[in-house]
Amino acid sequence: MDSVGGDLVFFDYAINHTENLQKVGGLSVAEISKEAPHDAELLTLFLGCNTDYKNGLYQASQLNKIPFHGGYRRRTRFPAPIKGADQENAKELLQEARALAWDEKCFPLKLTPNRLGYARVAKRAALSLWIAPAR
Repeated sequence: MDSVGGDLVFFDYAINHTENLQKVGGLSVAEISKEAPHDAELLTLFLGCNTDYKNGLYQASQLNKIPFHGGYRRRTRFPAPIKGADQENAKELLQEARALAWDEKCFPLKLTPNRLGYARVAKRAALSLWIAPAR
């Protein structure tokens, strides 16, 4: 199992930095883009139950904790977000971010991410992982 940040970086690469997507034997395969991916960190909006990771914007590399048997070790320290998120600024932060980790039950949104061009790429326990199109 990888971290949430690791999953999001992988899916961003697979979605935004590949070409000529084809289905082969039930699998999706694509060519790696000739253009190198951007050097900037993958800015990620985390919207959950505000327990381990607090709601807000993070660099994907900050979302690096790996669950241990369904949870985290007791003494795990979680980084603070770059900017906190609440219902008031969630849409603005979603437009700023390039990835989203979202627990819909804990943090209902008035607008679904796909209306802003995000694609849902995976489900990880209660979290849905979303990637924005390349900008």
